Amino acid sequence: MAIDGDIAKEEIKQLQSFAEEDKLFGEINVEEEYSKCLNVLKRIGADFVKSYLEAIEQIDFSDNEKYQLLEVAVKTIYADEKIEYNEIKFFKSLCNRLNLSKESIIENVVNVEEYWLEDDLASNASNFDFLHDVNFSQIESNLSTAN
Repeated sequence: MAIDGDIAKEEIKQLQSFAEEDKLFGEINVEEEYSKCLNVLKRIGADFVKSYLEAIEQIDFSDNEKYQLLEVAVKTIYADEKIEYNEIKFFKSLCNRLNLSKESIIENVVNVEEYWLEDDLASNASNFDFLHDVNFSQIESNLSTAN
């Protein structure tokens, strides 16, 4: 997850799996969209993440779509077998914006750790302090090394 300042090749493989095996992204060119998003992320950094999270709040997802979005996040967090603080903060912020209860998330999203949802990790969902130390401009694509 770029949120920790790195995009591991395992995370890229997970993204490719979402596209190819799960057909999660429909007919979009995932590599092209990935490159576009990465370029914007490298250019504007934390503002991109903030705008993404704020946009999520405005979308009228069904509960099933919300759970699916969270499952994508969980699988991506686990992909490189390193769970970083920023990834959990991002996940918590995402959960808060989706307006789902802790209980429903635990019940409907596979492999969510209960401590990811504890209040001490995101006492203020609009607080983006966890992004301040991430150097987004230095993130490498790793797209070619994942294949």
